[in-house]
Amino acid sequence: MHIKTLALLGVLSTSSAMAGQLVEDKYPVSDPEVFGEQVFDNGLHTLRVYGEVMHMAGGTVNTWVALAAGGYYKIGMTLSPEILDINNLPTDATHHDAHLNFPRIAGSPFKHSYFSWNPAGHSPSGVYDIAHFDIHLAFVEKEELAAIQFADPEGQILPPAEYMPPTSIPQTFPNGNYINVPGQGVHWYYNDTPEFNGGVFTETLLWGSYNGKLTFVEPMITFDTIISNPHFEKEIDMPLCVENTGFYPKVYGWDHKQNSEGQTYIEIYMRDFRMMFKNAPGCR
Repeated sequence: MHIKTLALLGVLSTSSAMAGQLVEDKYPVSDPEVFGEQVFDNGLHTLRVYGEVMHMAGGTVNTWVALAAGGYYKIGMTLSPEILDINNLPTDATHHDAHLNFPRIAGSPFKHSYFSWNPAGHSPSGVYDIAHFDIHLAFVEKEELAAIQFADPEGQILPPAEYMPPTSIPQTFPNGNYINVPGQGVHWYYNDTPEFNGGVFTETLLWGSYNGKLTFVEPMITFDTIISNPHFEKEIDMPLCVENTGFYPKVYGWDHKQNSEGQTYIEIYMRDFRMMFKNAPGCR
């Protein structure tokens, strides 16, 4: 069953209607052709609601929310078969990115995804300078994230400790100032992250903050890793407290899927959602 209405269950708004002042993306972004459909996922009947679509390399990247009995099942993104062919992807050493709104459903923590393909990686050198995808799942609107500037003093204001994962560490310059990345904010990594402890970057999970608030959670996955591993999941070390009441995930991962033509596509997702309350006992 396909659903081509914007009044889905009375809780969905079009992504374009929520956008306000448009963010300038490097690649075209459109609304989905189909706004919702039933999807049989790992033995479970789900209602999948689609958000915005990025067009790149002859293929697409799109956002979605999957609902099942009991509420949220997954929130994720799909990379079409064309995106998985390295020969199709841009090769110039820059960020190939777009901001994609998620469908607006009550209780969802994520407003949009800032998706980026990095054929030469990025800093720090010797750590992340390898071809990979960055998938920022943002708790704030497109415009708020895109407006962040390197020299903003707000970038030096960190959230209270209980609003960040307990084992996370903000990235700093040698002088101790926090690295406020333009259009993103300060990145935080777990203290046992392999690539900062003598290991090699394959996949990782980062967090972002700006002006005292959590702004995103970011899976980063190398091209070789996501192509060579048909299934992957990892538990998320979540903050104790949250700014907004809603459903927050405990697991992130990806799956290789087959379309009707036998082509492989990939779904990157968050799942195992738990209700978290603003100003819960023990939080500020």
